[in-house]
This record gives sequence, C-alpha cells and structure tokens, in this order.
Amino acid sequence: MKEPIELKSIVTERRLLKYPEVFGSLDRGCSLTKVLYVKPVPEKPEKVSLEMAVYANSDFEHVLDWLVARATEEGVIKTAGRKLRVTGVGGEKFKNEIAATTCMGIEFVDEIMSHQTGGHFLLNNYEDDVFCYADGRTAEESKPPVELPPWIAALQSRIDEIFTSADGHRLPVIFGFCGSGTVINKLNEDGTADMLGVHWFGGKSFLGLSHMLLGTNNYDEIMELAARGDRGNVDTQAKEMIDQDAKAEYRMLPGDFPMFPFGKSSEGAIPTGSFRREDVAAAVVGCIVSGLLTQVAAYCKLHRIRRVYLGGNFFRAKVARDILRDCAETVPTYRPLRFHFMSNGHTGCLGALQASAADAAEMRAKLSSMKVDEK
Repeated sequence: MKEPIELKSIVTERRLLKYPEVFGSLDRGCSLTKVLYVKPVPEKPEKVSLEMAVYANSDFEHVLDWLVARATEEGVIKTAGRKLRVTGVGGEKFKNEIAATTCMGIEFVDEIMSHQTGGHFLLNNYEDDVFCYADGRTAEESKPPVELPPWIAALQSRIDEIFTSADGHRLPVIFGFCGSGTVINKLNEDGTADMLGVHWFGGKSFLGLSHMLLGTNNYDEIMELAARGDRGNVDTQAKEMIDQDAKAEYRMLPGDFPMFPFGKSSEGAIPTGSFRREDVAAAVVGCIVSGLLTQVAAYCKLHRIRRVYLGGNFFRAKVARDILRDCAETVPTYRPLRFHFMSNGHTGCLGALQASAADAAEMRAKLSSMKVDEK
C-alpha cells in the first residue's frame, strides 16, 4: 500500500460529532482524494482523534486500502451499521466502488454543503493555531507601503472604512477552498453559509500550465522552483508602466511589483538568458494567485468582510502563501484584508462527517424553491 502524500490529525471532543455511527469520510476532488477516520483515544474516552490523509487520485486504490486497514485496526471492518460519508465529484462517481471495497454503508453529501459545514466546524470549535499555518506576518514584517499620492490616499481611507463594522467578531468570514478550482463562500454568524461563486483557474490549471511550461506537474517540484524564482524576469513590473517619480499621480506600487503575469513576452520573445526555469515557475504561481485574489477581494468589499480563510492544498507551499500576502499588502485596495491560510485541506471530509445525506437533500430543496430576490 502506497503511503499518503500527507498525514495530519486533530484531537477533538467526542460530543462534537453528531453521527457516532459514521466511521469516516472521503472527499475525492478533481486532483486529490482527502480521507478521514475517527480514532478513539483510549486514555481519554471523552475525546477522539480525527486522522486525515491525502492521496493523488491516481492512487485511489491505495486510498481505499488505507481506509480498510484503519477499519481493521479499529476492529470495525464489516461491522453492521457502520457508515462512510463521501463527498466531491468523485465521491458520487465512485461510490459503488468505495462501498464494495470498504464494506460500509455509503452516504453521499453534496460538496457545497460539506465544505460549508466543515468550515463552520473548524471556525466554531478551534482557534486558528489548530488549523491554520503559523506564518502570518506582524506589521513590522510586512512590506512598507509606498507613499500614496493624495487622491489615492483618500480613496484608500474610504475603502478602509468599509470593513470596520464587523471588526472584533469571529464571523462572518469569506472562505475559499482552493482545490482544482476554488469555491468561495460566506460563512455567517448564525451557522448558515452562502455560496458566492467559483474561480475555475485553480489547482488543476496550475498543474496543467506548469506541465506545458516547465515540463513537470509535480506540485512539490514546481513550488520548490518557484521559491527560488524571480517573477520580475518574466512578469511586467510597475516601473515599466508607471512613472516612479515621488510626485507622479499614478505612483501607488513599488517599481519591482509584478503587475501582469508573463507580461514581458507580450511584445515579443524575452531574450535568451534573461530568465530561468525558476522564474517561470514563480510567474505561474503568481498568475494563479493574482486571479484568485482579485475575485476574493471583490467579494470582501461587496459584503464588507475583511477576514478571509483559504483552505485546500494549493496553498500547502509557503511560497504560494507569501506571493499572495506580498500582493495583498502592496496593492492599496487589498491592504485592509486579513488572510488566514488553513493547514487543513479536509474541510470537505469534516463537513461530510457532520452533515448527513438528509441535510444535503434539505439544502437542495430549499435552493430549488428559493425565489430570485430571496437571499
């Protein structure tokens, strides 16, 4: 049996789990399969450990072998009434294969509901240090902003005021799960959620574009290259487009800021030797990040929410998180936003664990009967 790409666990209160008969959950997306099972903690019967693994879809048979091995260890293999919840597009497509291999009752939960429920589960029960990367920046570590011309500074001040009404509250937040694509939701204080939109240019396109430009679709290799790259050798920089004189009316970005991904080649071939493979990798990551950031920022301003949680496996590499933060801290209209990167890519699994097929059916019925002018 092949080992997972990644293993993680969260110890939680047993009372928080709504369905004790559910052994675990599986979220097969378009690139990766995430899987989770509930492991008792013998010395603390009031607690359980949520054991989580990630596999490439190409290793799906190993996912099922891993689940069977864990169920065998726990002595629940072929136990009557034992259930496994599945979600994601592949969860529905392969549910019969999953049932035949695991010998468990399979319940399918819609992906929208599973991610929304999983996001609420994490935000309502844990502090950020349990499920977010601990590489946030202090004010001192952040890049110093460019001194803005008066008219842009006034605009920035008005934008800042948009986000003050919900300060000090845990919710609402904008939550995006960054997998093959990115589904963007608003998680509300009352436990409900609204799906805001989908950003299709995500992890699947990232791997495909990298394969075409770099000759590899290996996530870790691409990110290692990007960490050593300089986007300024491939992307159009602000100094190429905007007067950098201190009194210039459009001077709002530092001269080395990469404005347009791959822009240097828009007017012809870049001279040989002026860029490296690492630079192209950094530009690919920047291209994915800048597109996502633009859409997320628009939702933040529309709903007056400054807190953003981004989950999924695209931001597993620190260089991807750093590129987004660099952009968010540099562009004036993005500066009020606060980004938190979730180290747990299992929100779909967590939500499937907590939301039944009946819950999902109720959600679909409500959406199908909703009038256009209703929330």
